[in-house]
Amino acid sequence: MILSDNDLRLYISRGLLKIEPLSNDTVRENGVDLRLAEYEICDGYALGLTVEYIAVPRNLVGFCNLRSTLARMGLFIPPTIIDAGFEGKIVVEILGRIDLLERVVGKRFLHVVFAETKSPSTGYRGQYQGQRDIIIGEI
Repeated sequence: MILSDNDLRLYISRGLLKIEPLSNDTVRENGVDLRLAEYEICDGYALGLTVEYIAVPRNLVGFCNLRSTLARMGLFIPPTIIDAGFEGKIVVEILGRIDLLERVVGKRFLHVVFAETKSPSTGYRGQYQGQRDIIIGEI
């Protein structure tokens, strides 16, 4: 089941889903919008880091999408999942018109839709747990 704005506010108010800093425009109708803190240009793509540090409970999974306004400008991201139990800043690959990213810094760029799992996961234990900077991981 996808969480509505009311569900998300309840999760946040109970401390189950943490988003810091939490802005007035973060919680949307059916997800949360996260802002672009910085980006790093790589070979033909960019890696973008969110301003917000999040902690996801073991019974939620986040599906990341680029805000449609930015997609209409020629940017896109590949499918990106925030695993149940993940904690940290989100890093996503950004493709397309990466020359436009300077205009996006500090603005809402990522829309995350959260869904509940049927039962709690064992939780994310990967190399990006707790990340606060752009990390290019090991395969």
